[in-house]
Amino acid sequence: MPKLSLASLSDYIDHLLEAICIVDPNGHFLYLSSGCEPLFGYRSEEMIGRSMLEFVHPEDRERTLLAAKDIMAVGQKSDFENRYIRKDGSVAHIQWSARWVEEQQVRVAVARDVTKHKELLAHLQHIAFYDPLTHLPNRALFEDRLQQSLARARREHGSLALCFVDLDGFKQINDQYGHVFGDHCLQ
Repeated sequence: MPKLSLASLSDYIDHLLEAICIVDPNGHFLYLSSGCEPLFGYRSEEMIGRSMLEFVHPEDRERTLLAAKDIMAVGQKSDFENRYIRKDGSVAHIQWSARWVEEQQVRVAVARDVTKHKELLAHLQHIAFYDPLTHLPNRALFEDRLQQSLARARREHGSLALCFVDLDGFKQINDQYGHVFGDHCLQ
């Protein structure tokens, strides 16, 4: 069996779909595998030496800094997610697993693009909680929000008002003019 050299190991790493990143204690990129380009939209040469925070979505920067401190304190962290702004301006949802290497004073991380997964999850949540015709919240979302509101009213010793609207005779509209016309009325 042939012995792998470090140079050939680096060649294998560059064939991975995930990005391998190494950052210094201050969060500056020291190394990025070729998997970073499809993930971030930048070539590794464009990111080396720059702070990772330059690329992190502004709303996720504080959380990212806390995760980095946690990694350096605990030694590792799996399945941390944040968003990066790609070179073309689009947002990438990234899932990270990272380890602090004390001897070299670096964080080594593997990044996976979970953007499609996040988009699918958002779509599934939308169809689970919103009516496909009117795009209004459905019964499941209503019941969830009602229970939350009741619990908050109990906690805060407050009150709650609920308005109910009923459409009497709507079946007659569907029967007389058809379901397409009835759907337009509802919309």
